[in-house]
Amino acid sequence: MGDGEEAIQAPDFTDRKTWLVVFGILEIIFGAFCALLVPIMVLSIVASSALDKSSSAPMSITVMIPGILFYLVLAVWFIWMGIGSIKARRWARVLLLVSSWIWLVVGIIGLFIMVVLMPDVCGKMAEVGQIPPQLVTVMKYGMTGLMAFFFRGNSWSARALLWRAECKINM
Repeated sequence: MGDGEEAIQAPDFTDRKTWLVVFGILEIIFGAFCALLVPIMVLSIVASSALDKSSSAPMSITVMIPGILFYLVLAVWFIWMGIGSIKARRWARVLLLVSSWIWLVVGIIGLFIMVVLMPDVCGKMAEVGQIPPQLVTVMKYGMTGLMAFFFRGNSWSARALLWRAECKINM
């Protein structure tokens, strides 16, 4: 090196390819679970129509179609994003970051609504006698904890992995 010239040291490169593959596999598993819910919902429609019609009203197909389409879209999304993450595509990183932020915001709003409404709903079910009063507490805390883990945990793990500069370099 000449006078006054200093070597610029590049920061140490940390390969995150393994974490991208692990995260991609988890996304594909989420997609597979969503895909499994589609035939389960169709089966519930068929089973509902096969039940004795005098005991209960049959389930309306028009009510179930939006749920089926929702799980189908989620299955395609998760599988597609999982493959993109495994292949280390740049578009997958950007789309997963955007969707994880949306997931976090929707999860926090949903969690707040659940905390506000759940005691009333469970209390009314216990008053009518549909569920035992002891189950009300289990339902409130169990459902709130599961929702907090699922919505916030998934979005935080996605952002923690994909926000790093090393991940951006790997993709």
